[in-house]
Amino acid sequence: MHVLERDLVYAAQAGDVASLGALIERHRASMMATALSVLRDPEDAKDAVQDATVIALRRIGDVRDPDAIGAWLRTVVRNICWPRLRARHAAPLGWFDEAELPSREPSPEELLEKEATREWLWRALADLSEPLRLVTLLRYFSGVSSYEQIATPCGIPVGTVRSRLNQAKSAARATAPRLCRASPFHCS
Repeated sequence: MHVLERDLVYAAQAGDVASLGALIERHRASMMATALSVLRDPEDAKDAVQDATVIALRRIGDVRDPDAIGAWLRTVVRNICWPRLRARHAAPLGWFDEAELPSREPSPEELLEKEATREWLWRALADLSEPLRLVTLLRYFSGVSSYEQIATPCGIPVGTVRSRLNQAKSAARATAPRLCRASPFHCS
């Protein structure tokens, strides 16, 4: 059965993280193509799409035309890419010698660590039940600053938010050893 995008948008706006995930997966290729067309670097494009996913989680309620979700997601990606491109091509500071400026490029070790952490985090989130994953994403990735702001859209009491966050932390601690063993980078 093929679920209409319009229905997925409405469900995502109602707080269904799985529906948002389905929308992102449907449009991931076009989001990546958009990022690559602007940034011309696969790793930067991948990071931009990841950041766009987090913004989509926070801002899905801003979508006015559910039939235009693909265009909206690509616009989010472009809005992330343009400042990065401008920063990359910013004019030198003039009197500073470029050799004196510290490198802004992360080391290969930092890139590997960042990728391993990201991979571990998303695997840990995927292992959580839907209610635990929803409050965790809202708390740590949406910019929500209070439990009340999580409780209201979820339709649950503040105490339940606290309880679910504690359960999510416990679940993450319990799955950490298994995820570390499964990681090609291994945890130390």
